[in-house]
Amino acid sequence: MQGLSGFAMALVVTVFWSGLMAPATAAPLIVISSVLGQLLSLPAVWPGLNWRRAAPMIGGGLLGVGPGVLALPFLEPHLFRLGVGVLLCVFAPAMLLAARLPQVRWGGGTADGVAGFVGGAMGGMAGLAGPAPILWCALRRWERDEQRATFQSFLLAVQGAGLLSYAASGLITAEVLRLAAWTVPCVLLPSLLGARLYSRLNAAAFRRVVLGILALTGVALVGGALVAR
Repeated sequence: MQGLSGFAMALVVTVFWSGLMAPATAAPLIVISSVLGQLLSLPAVWPGLNWRRAAPMIGGGLLGVGPGVLALPFLEPHLFRLGVGVLLCVFAPAMLLAARLPQVRWGGGTADGVAGFVGGAMGGMAGLAGPAPILWCALRRWERDEQRATFQSFLLAVQGAGLLSYAASGLITAEVLRLAAWTVPCVLLPSLLGARLYSRLNAAAFRRVVLGILALTGVALVGGALVAR
């Protein structure tokens, strides 16, 4: 899913891993796996990157990672998953069904930076850096390749910073590295296959894929949080 859409690894694996391990273990493991997948598929979308638009979002995301990491030990996992899931369940289907919603033009680089900061904080807390900037890119109605290149570069920068923060905070434990030895090999081929599929999508299909993944993940997060409670 990450190779196809440019994100989604953290969203999908959180559904499975959140009930199996503590957030402090899952978050760095998600980031390690996601960064590898981003690096593998980035060359396919790099030409679409508009640095003028991407820079404020990336800068805001980097500023948000630190506060998110600091909040991680105090995170209540069920409430966090429930909150993110409800947001996705409401917002993603609304955008999917209302394709003619007006384009968001206000705020400029400042608004882009705020969206990035929210994503960075969520990434630091639970490896979920994607939803906020991805929804914002969709509201901006940028072109398909520009959207993907922007939020994929954002995710790579923020998750790379998050990985360094996890290491500095002592969260890259022996257990995380042991689990990563299993997950990293499983990322390689699927990421490359997904990137090949992406090249066959037009703009409308890409929008449906992105918002559909977000909506389904929201349902899974809400269901998982309620069952865990």
